[in-house]
Amino acid sequence: MTNPSNQTEASATSFAPRAKPFLALVCVASAVVAVAAALWSTRAIGPTVHDGRHGEELQILWQLEAEWGGEVMSDTRARAAAALLEERPDRGIDEVLRFLDQVGYIVRKYGVDQELVWYRFYWQVACYWKAASSLRQPPEKMTRERYAHLRWLVSVLESVEQRRMGRAVAAEPTPEQVRDFLLAEARGGSCGEEEESTDGLTQMTPL
Repeated sequence: MTNPSNQTEASATSFAPRAKPFLALVCVASAVVAVAAALWSTRAIGPTVHDGRHGEELQILWQLEAEWGGEVMSDTRARAAAALLEERPDRGIDEVLRFLDQVGYIVRKYGVDQELVWYRFYWQVACYWKAASSLRQPPEKMTRERYAHLRWLVSVLESVEQRRMGRAVAAEPTPEQVRDFLLAEARGGSCGEEEESTDGLTQMTPL
């Protein structure tokens, strides 16, 4: 008669060769499931990260636009625009250019989407930069370095303008367009004060 303990040992011995391939198959299946889960997580999280990045960029631009359109900067822009129309120096011009230089710095440092900036700030940057060109003194080292980020921003936005408009060279604002822009800036900057007469503004020296 066969001893029961011997039968148990025989069963265990006969199962052992089959157990190893089975355990290996389980391990492989587990690894496949883990990889699939990781890939799914990446696909699920990817758009969220991408959308979050664009959300941060839009928030930065909205903050810059809010400051640009705020009461203090609006008054500064009005003063700067009037001075540029008369081709005379004014501290407001430097304040406006330094603000736009700050925009260039933020775009460059934080990698804000350049086309978003083009949508929001191209015309302001192009018109103020061209209007102030007659008052800038390139030979002076301080002046060359003063608006380094703005100079970079001008070239970047011109490249976007060129690409978006399908031109070989980016079209700069004409003197007439710059003058109309400055007239609008000069009128819109005085919050709560009596608006200067249109005749008085049109008497200013055109660019």
